[in-house]
Amino acid sequence: MNHIVSKIQNKLTTFFTDNKALAVVESALLFPVLITLSFGIYDLGTAISLSQKVISASQVSADLLTRERTLTMGEITQSLAAARLALDPYNSEDLGFDVVGVKFDEDLIPQECWRYTSENMTPKYVQSSETDGLGGEGEGLVVVTTRYTYTPYFSHALIGTFDLEETSFVRGRKNAFIPMEGDTC
Repeated sequence: MNHIVSKIQNKLTTFFTDNKALAVVESALLFPVLITLSFGIYDLGTAISLSQKVISASQVSADLLTRERTLTMGEITQSLAAARLALDPYNSEDLGFDVVGVKFDEDLIPQECWRYTSENMTPKYVQSSETDGLGGEGEGLVVVTTRYTYTPYFSHALIGTFDLEETSFVRGRKNAFIPMEGDTC
């Protein structure tokens, strides 16, 4: 009986003094945390990259539209197709556009003259506080709002989807206001 007790004591003493098992236990505890952090960093990096691409898409479409003297629906469609290319290699199906032609009246209040909103976008109405000081009477802006609905690859179950949005305010290059074919302004 003493022999069994001393054998158990030896095994327990060896177990508590041996540090080999400690590394395995620490690895088992830290590995899931490190994997979770890696997935989160991947999703965060993708969101930052997409945010920059959404900014580029908004600026590309606004720049292409303000090169014209008068806009047609075909020119708007072409500029938005070019802006979708700014999202490569990401999927552009979740990208929406709201393009508005704004003209300032005699009180410098912005008046919406024309609008194009893509199918996966809700109209964003231009507030006068956003356009203060951006134009005089009779002048105008093309306001392009771009929104991308981002679904994180790994952490979507925790945080769901969220929108990355950018609005560009651009003046016409060739004239003070860029009308659209058939508008009333």
